Amino acid sequence: MEFKEKIKDILLNISMLAYAASCILPCLTTRTEVLIGYQCLLSGPFTIITDIGAFLIWSSNIYYITIIVMLFKGKDVKIILPTLSFLLSLGMIFHRYLNYDIEVPITNFNIGYYLWVSSHLLLLVVCILKKSCISDPSQASQL
Repeated sequence: MEFKEKIKDILLNISMLAYAASCILPCLTTRTEVLIGYQCLLSGPFTIITDIGAFLIWSSNIYYITIIVMLFKGKDVKIILPTLSFLLSLGMIFHRYLNYDIEVPITNFNIGYYLWVSSHLLLLVVCILKKSCISDPSQASQL
């Protein structure tokens, strides 16, 4: 196995571990509660009713899982998909409220949030490395 392939596999595993860890660690703090990652993951789809911005941010989870499945199946991943996933995950920094029935301000981002964003970033790096490992020059134009 080539060195870049080993690095790509290691980074992919770290990305998946970071994503899994983000689900069990505190990710957001509001004035009244600390939200664990799995709470955000499970409640995310319901935000389409109350807060479309939060739903778009949550949708980066769908992109993340889709990309992982595509990589394991050996499918070609266009670089726009992991880039979109990463940028959407960063969107929470600008989305300072959780909308339930009333707006609840986010007072702090915790380790779970940063692991979640880093898992998206690492997946983007893996996809970039995958594209740079193409040996056939005719396929390089698809970057």
